[in-house]
Parts: sequence; C-alpha cells; structure tokens
Amino acid sequence: MDKEQDFRLEDSPKGKSSFRLLVIGFCVVVLISVSIFLFLMNRMTDRSKAATLDIANFYIERMNVQITNHFQAVIEVKLSQVESIVRTMPPDGELQGEELREAMRASGMARKFRFLGLMDGEGNMEVLFGDNVTILDKEEFINSLSGGYRM
Repeated sequence: MDKEQDFRLEDSPKGKSSFRLLVIGFCVVVLISVSIFLFLMNRMTDRSKAATLDIANFYIERMNVQITNHFQAVIEVKLSQVESIVRTMPPDGELQGEELREAMRASGMARKFRFLGLMDGEGNMEVLFGDNVTILDKEEFINSLSGGYRM
C-alpha cells in the first residue's frame, strides 16, 4: 500500500447515513431504557407504599387486639379483687358501721386500690379511701352494676 487511505465512516455518503442511523438507534435505545427504568421505578414505589400500608395496618390491628386483651384482663383482675373483698367480709352483718368500713378499707389497701367506695342504688357514693371519682354517665353505670354485667 503506497497510499495510506484513512477510512472514515463520515466520508462516504453511505457512511454518513449509517452513522446517522447508528446515532438515532443509540438514542432510541437510551430513551427506551430510561422509559423502562422510570416505569419500573414508579411501579416499585407504588408497591413499596402498598406493602408499607399493609404492614402498618397489620401492626395496628394486632396492637388493637393486644391492648383490648390486656384491658379486659386488667378489668377481670380488678373485678375479681372487688369480689374477693366482698367475700372476705363476715356474713350476715357480723360487722356493722365503722368496723365494716375499716375492714373494707384494709382489704382494699392490701390489694393496692387507689379508690374504694360504696354506692347505693340511686348513685349516692360514700368514699372509703382515695380521691373522689366523677362518674360521667351515672345511669348507665348504675344499670351495669345492678345488671351484674361484666366486661
């Protein structure tokens, strides 16, 4: 080869169209790739949000069950403690007046109650110990006590 020829793609008319086709093809591939990436990213973000919501809802439901069960257990324990105070009092009025109140006070304090009181059927309350308690719906409270309802 006595003459070096520098072959460039752009020098020939066929080369220019091939180069242009190559650049356009590369741009199309890049656009398609970016579009697919953006679509998948959007899809993954939506699924991630949905999964987070599902987990949060499951957690809240389980916590609700746990709190409800705990509350019911605490109420059961407190009601059984009150029933045990009543059972430990001597039968048939052996204790009357202040002696009965003192025995109930001692029994309530032994069970670490913060409040103990006696209530009649009309809602009048005598506090044996602790701070006064305000009952928001006296009628419903009295009905639940007189009906023997338990939680």
